[in-house]
Amino acid sequence: MRGKQTKNVNVEIHMLQNFTLTNLNRDLTNAPKMCQFGGVKRSRVSSQCKARATRMHDFFVKAIREAQGDLGVRTKRLAGAIAKELSERLLETNDFRSELGPLQEKTKEEIQRIAEEKVEPAANAVLHLIGLTPKGVNVADSDSDTTDQESAGQQAEYLLYVGKSDITSLAKLAADNRKKLNDLAKNIDAAIRSQETTKTGKAKKKDTRKIIEKLDGFEDLEKVFKPLLRRKDQKGRTAYAADIALRGRMIANDKDMNVDSASQIAHMIGTSKLRIDNDFFTAVDDLLPSGESGAGMMGDLGMTSACYYSYANVEVRTLYKNLGNDVGLLKATIKGFLESFYGSFPSGKQNSTAGFNYPCYVRIVVKGKNLPMNLANAFQKPVVPDVQLSLEEASIAALESRLQQERKMHGSLAGFDAIITERVATLYPDLVKDMSDRLVADSASKAIEDVCNAVEKEYANA
Repeated sequence: MRGKQTKNVNVEIHMLQNFTLTNLNRDLTNAPKMCQFGGVKRSRVSSQCKARATRMHDFFVKAIREAQGDLGVRTKRLAGAIAKELSERLLETNDFRSELGPLQEKTKEEIQRIAEEKVEPAANAVLHLIGLTPKGVNVADSDSDTTDQESAGQQAEYLLYVGKSDITSLAKLAADNRKKLNDLAKNIDAAIRSQETTKTGKAKKKDTRKIIEKLDGFEDLEKVFKPLLRRKDQKGRTAYAADIALRGRMIANDKDMNVDSASQIAHMIGTSKLRIDNDFFTAVDDLLPSGESGAGMMGDLGMTSACYYSYANVEVRTLYKNLGNDVGLLKATIKGFLESFYGSFPSGKQNSTAGFNYPCYVRIVVKGKNLPMNLANAFQKPVVPDVQLSLEEASIAALESRLQQERKMHGSLAGFDAIITERVATLYPDLVKDMSDRLVADSASKAIEDVCNAVEKEYANA
């Protein structure tokens, strides 16, 4: 018999945000990023930029911590993080401290550095055990005759997204299995050195990996370490860090470590036609000798002002599953995500532009179906402000008009009949056409709280 099907709920956020003259997200030439939309160029902030600003924001971090949830870290330096926690754990034991030699005249920082160097081989071995060959291990397409093992040995092949508690758990396992890890590390080092590494005949990475996997003790330790990042409990449920549960994770080497994303974030696009202004700047040398003149440096920077449309959604059923079916943490994650999406700013050139402009409009929709709808097509025709409507007001009017058309056109096929709740927070309530069911909230925080309570109620008996 099939188990009870978890409810499928979708949360969407639509936002308009008018920024002053800024360069929030640069391209390779240091000019503001742009895109072609509706036949004209628009300002753009990449989804990656907005996603990072969102997950790193204090609103998100605070919400997750208050719910006793875990937060993720994206890094190539996982072995270094493991070595740090492992050494801190081992330094609490007299046996390990005696291995480090005389420590009486050394500072706390020096002792920590010596300890981390001592456990580094074991930490690198952990990378192999969880399926991540450290960068610098006989990479077949290397252009150099030798590999900088010292500088690259603690880095994985690519950025890995792990929870902070995962690092702690790996360090604890490493401490419990330290002798076996040290023996394995020596065998791995010998296996790597035995491989052909000259420029004319390099060993292939996959061949080196096969040799390492056949080493004595590797398989037994792999069974201990590798399942940890899959985060399965005794009932087979997953329980990932909140930001990993939201944004997902892909590991090409091991599909069992992949996590389905529960949210999507669109690129922010300008509602009006792009215009880039070049700011020519100079800087004066404060210690310029008397009688001399001229700039100490000069340059130019592209800048633009735009009202951006932002869109994101959360597929709650997937998020609920990724969080181990924890309703309290589910609510906290959605609340933290919505608050930080609303309150976060891209960091590009903020020190020289101070572009801290909060949204003028936010609409949050909770649907009983996973039928997301991006409303960027409201701005196919670039918005043009006039004496009657500002850029903000004209953008809101265009968005509201498009929404009414979409509802009329698509109706139940797009899930408009399955809306559980909907809230709008705006500086211009007169421009919101549908005022039913307390649609316009007193504030953005009230709007977010209302929709989070609705989601919690839907999943209370899931």
